[in-house]
Amino acid sequence: MTLRDRFKFRCALGFGIGVIVGEMITALSASASLGNDTIAVYSDVLLKRCHSPILAFFITMVMSGLLGAVGLGGATSYWVENISLLKATVTHYIFTMLFFYLTSFVCGWFSPGETIYFFIVALIMSIIYAGLWLFHYFFYKSQITEINEDLERLRKHNHGAEGDDNR
Repeated sequence: MTLRDRFKFRCALGFGIGVIVGEMITALSASASLGNDTIAVYSDVLLKRCHSPILAFFITMVMSGLLGAVGLGGATSYWVENISLLKATVTHYIFTMLFFYLTSFVCGWFSPGETIYFFIVALIMSIIYAGLWLFHYFFYKSQITEINEDLERLRKHNHGAEGDDNR
């Protein structure tokens, strides 16, 4: 699969996952504010902006889907060979966080004035990304060590075979 095809596939998959996760976030955040057993599929904030429940639901789905596409599609940067793991992680983190905040403001998950949520989300996402970076770092490091050991064994084996031919 080419990098472009991988990107398209991951964006499409991310869009679907994003719609599901975004609606779950909306249901949790918007329903909590209602204070009863009603499950909301859009926030009151978004409904007040667009004056249509169908449009509010549609905007929530599209923005959530795009967030998923940015997150999963953007992870394709890890497959680009000439980009370091740290650069790919930082770039992916920045784009995903910026789009998350845009989506959360548009969908009414929290408002720009609620700075505590901004910092909580930033902290959680930073911990997740640091964990992901460490996982990938040690995973790739172990693969490189294994490849180097295999190459060393192969070199010794070939060097020993050459010595046998010279006798």
